[in-house]
Amino acid sequence: MQPADRLRDEAASPAFPFGLAAEGVHEIAEARYGDAGAAAGFALSALKASRPGIWLWIRERALTVDLGRVTGRGAAAFGLDPARLLFVETGSSIEALMAAEEGIRSGAVSTVIAEVRTADFTATRRLILASESSGTPALLLLPHVREGAT
Repeated sequence: MQPADRLRDEAASPAFPFGLAAEGVHEIAEARYGDAGAAAGFALSALKASRPGIWLWIRERALTVDLGRVTGRGAAAFGLDPARLLFVETGSSIEALMAAEEGIRSGAVSTVIAEVRTADFTATRRLILASESSGTPALLLLPHVREGAT
């Protein structure tokens, strides 16, 4: 296979690295303060390779104050259809993780993205089990000051 043919085949492939937005639960964590935009952009890029359907984006309200938020206009700038995005804002990490689990189990969305300050082992294990049983992938976006072992 010629290098040009290989590049064309890779470009035509819908697969995103590491199976993001295809299966399982993946964590995307900031390395340091100010990386939230890059993490959100990475998650948006992963959505391009996801299955058809609605994307559920859950965000803990406290993160919005400091970091801003993804909007439909921002998603459109990434080449995504903003009509496919459903945004939910919660008051705490626990509420966001509960909403993520319910979204995953519902079968009504193709991918769940949750931005939370903390996610402990129990919560992430519940998300993994829900994802395995429903087949709905999830992405967790975590800040650089995250707490908890996942």
